[in-house]
Amino acid sequence: RVFDVGCVCSALRFLHVLLQLESPLTILGYVQTGIQGIVWIFYVINFTKLHVIREWKNIRSRFKERAGPTAFASGQGRIGVRQLLAEGPPLKSDGSQTKKRLSFLAYIVYYLVSAFYVFTDSIFVYYTISLVMSILGNFVNYAFFTFHLLDIMVRNETLKNVVRAVTFNWKQLVMTLVLMVIIIYIFAVVAFFRFRPLYELQVDFGGSTSTQYVCDSLIQCVMVTLDSGLRSGGGIGDFMAEPGWQATNQDFQPEYIAFKISFFILIIVVMLNIIFGIIIDTFADLRNLKN
Repeated sequence: RVFDVGCVCSALRFLHVLLQLESPLTILGYVQTGIQGIVWIFYVINFTKLHVIREWKNIRSRFKERAGPTAFASGQGRIGVRQLLAEGPPLKSDGSQTKKRLSFLAYIVYYLVSAFYVFTDSIFVYYTISLVMSILGNFVNYAFFTFHLLDIMVRNETLKNVVRAVTFNWKQLVMTLVLMVIIIYIFAVVAFFRFRPLYELQVDFGGSTSTQYVCDSLIQCVMVTLDSGLRSGGGIGDFMAEPGWQATNQDFQPEYIAFKISFFILIIVVMLNIIFGIIIDTFADLRNLKN
């Protein structure tokens, strides 16, 4: 009886603590964080080491393709940093890796490179971000929990291909974006020195409309050109004010038309379609690889 009463009292105390929380969703948040932490620890213990070993084996395999059997087979001397990065760590007689023959500096480099392999493992990064977002969701803002909805991309093969379409040729996409930003910067510089009065924004203050000029500095002009130029279907010309056809603006008008049309052709028609084309071609390449 005493034991039963003690258990009931403990259960009531635990229930009282739970009721002090904001809502049952808070309890689910802590449960989510606990499960996410267990998954992260399980992956770190069981799979990160395997990932590191696989990456080092890839280095050794590439070296064998270039130079045949590795120098580790002779068992001579200690392994330096250059040899470690070229051939990978030495192997034991059973084929497993060993670090006994590494020099002190190579030993340090081995762990630094291994840590790099861990932090570039996409699954490890995903579980780490999920754990961090879960903790932030509990202690900062519930909005961080929305990140976990992206788990559907990890579970669904079709959505994985959608992500791969962007990441597979990421170097081409990045360099194309860099080129596009450079071209937009050139247009922004031209606009800053020649068309600054046309960068105006109509702001409504309680029924009264006032005009604000948004190209007072070069950095402001660049940001407005980048933002409004990409979001407008007709380019930056849709954002800029019309200079009019007055006699005083006749010399100004041809430059303005050339500026608008060249921006539309180079950025909206050419550069954006190049980016879309890279993504579409990647879809086709992934489909061919799958077939």
